[in-house]
Amino acid sequence: MPVIDHDFLGFSSVIHRFIKWLNIPYVWQGFAFMLISIVLLFIFSYIFQKITHNVCRYLLVKANDKLHSAFFKYLLHYHFLRHVIWLVNIALVESLVPLIFFDYPNFILLMQAILSIYIVFIVMNVIMSFIQVMAKLLAQKRNYNNIPFDGYLQVIRIILISVACLLVFSILTHRSLVSVMTALGAASAILILLFKDTVMGFVGSVQITMNNLVHEGDWITVSQYGADGIVKEISLTTIKILNYDNTLTTVPTYSLASGSFQNWRAMQESGNRRFVRNITIISKDIRFLTDMELEHFKTVGGLSDYIMKTNHEYQQRNAALDVDKTVAINLHQLTNCDLFMEYARWYLNNHPKINSSATQLVRQIGITDEGVQLQIYAFTNTCIWAEYEAILAEVMGHLLSSVSYFDLQIYAATAASDSLDVNLNMQQDVVKPIANKA
Repeated sequence: MPVIDHDFLGFSSVIHRFIKWLNIPYVWQGFAFMLISIVLLFIFSYIFQKITHNVCRYLLVKANDKLHSAFFKYLLHYHFLRHVIWLVNIALVESLVPLIFFDYPNFILLMQAILSIYIVFIVMNVIMSFIQVMAKLLAQKRNYNNIPFDGYLQVIRIILISVACLLVFSILTHRSLVSVMTALGAASAILILLFKDTVMGFVGSVQITMNNLVHEGDWITVSQYGADGIVKEISLTTIKILNYDNTLTTVPTYSLASGSFQNWRAMQESGNRRFVRNITIISKDIRFLTDMELEHFKTVGGLSDYIMKTNHEYQQRNAALDVDKTVAINLHQLTNCDLFMEYARWYLNNHPKINSSATQLVRQIGITDEGVQLQIYAFTNTCIWAEYEAILAEVMGHLLSSVSYFDLQIYAATAASDSLDVNLNMQQDVVKPIANKA
């Protein structure tokens, strides 16, 4: 039994005298005493809460104005001060309960249990609000601005709620927390199964953060989910992607950590974007060039030095050959395809919107039934989509138009109607001489 202060005994006797003055029957006097005491406690708690909160808030605002620190602003924003004052308030009320209701031990136990549960959740709010303040401050730093704090805050909140529930269970059953956790050990498999997505999402989020795989604002492509767009939100269980057709796709966080996806961040940071296009040249159009034709092509940009250098090299090779040099096929010679490829290299290297310091290739990648496949490989000096497409259209339009200048043709599949027209024309050409002869 706690030692009762004389002041509280006097306070209790005042309430009893007030009850008698109201002429409340003896049977209801105990209930009236508890009711009046509870009301007075609530009034005391409310006044204490208002006064301390206003005073502390005033001091915090003044400190923020003087120091201009975001720390004080976020303390107010996430209600850290309010939670702390409530914690002090409820702890004070809990200490007063045994002194006021000393004649009612059962009621004291009930009130202490209720207030203890309330304190558990207030402590959880105090811890959570402080963690949110620190996370907000860290998110503003350059080294931490790409960390998905929202996902980690969700995990911390779940952990705190779980611990709070265990403490509440311990209070209600009057068992120690260790014994409660021991009893729950057998049910851990069920809990893991229930929170499977949360656990996998947390693990995936940690892997993504540690390996610096995805940031908010990155352009990613996840083909298995049909996602191609900008990462808008990274949470504990999902990653929200705004596609370029303005649709939203949610992708499980753990799928990015365990699967494959394409992140275009490096391309965006470099400011360059690659393009690869193929051109198929009809094989029968590729031929050796005569000296007169080579002289003509020397006037084409980028080809004069190439023709002279290559011709000099080929002359040295041909001089060493023990073959009939009057037969063209026995000699090393330039072809019209060689000149077109060299011209394409020169054009790309001198284009103002093509990054000349990055890899540039004009190469043969294979020979098929359709013809010789040439590949144009280069990087634009911008990664802005509209500008990239305009540069690509300009480059390929020019190169496609230049093919015929070298007496080459691009393969195009013949439509059925075109084949029919050709066959009819051929038949007419055969019939006309016969008719004339007749």
